[in-house]
Amino acid sequence: MKQNLFLMISIIATIGIVIFDPTRGFKIIEYFLSSIIETGPILVLMFVFLGFFQVWMQSNKAQEVIENNKGIKGILYAYLLGSMICGPIYPGFSLSKMLLEKGTSISIIIILLSVWATTKIALLPLEIKLLGLNFTIVRWSVTLVAIYLLSIICEAIIKRLTTYRIKKNIKRRMIS
Repeated sequence: MKQNLFLMISIIATIGIVIFDPTRGFKIIEYFLSSIIETGPILVLMFVFLGFFQVWMQSNKAQEVIENNKGIKGILYAYLLGSMICGPIYPGFSLSKMLLEKGTSISIIIILLSVWATTKIALLPLEIKLLGLNFTIVRWSVTLVAIYLLSIICEAIIKRLTTYRIKKNIKRRMIS
């Protein structure tokens, strides 16, 4: 009951509207059914993508692909994999830790996590349907370019902080 509270309130409100104003009530029901008919195929497509990518991710193929490809190829794979992965981002932190330990660059990790959080191929049909093709193209273009630029900046900052910390530890050891 608690999980479906909003649904229950919506159904009760719709029944109330049908009783007190049948014309508006039936328009609500008609709009609801047309929305289901329009978005149904898109939702099915999203769930198919989601199922495919979840199975693929569990096979550790994503980790192998990124580990074995450095440079531009690694960046492209990070973009592709990040946008193909559906679901919450928290598994990405474990994957990122493993990739960092195996020598993957910081910028590729940042690209993977950022793309994972902001772009989803499985949601692309729904985004186009609800927001329009032009909006989607502009959002994806700006987002992907910004992620690349931020990954370069973040990598430079993290490397500088790491170098500073190493130098500071060396000085402490020399003093001790």
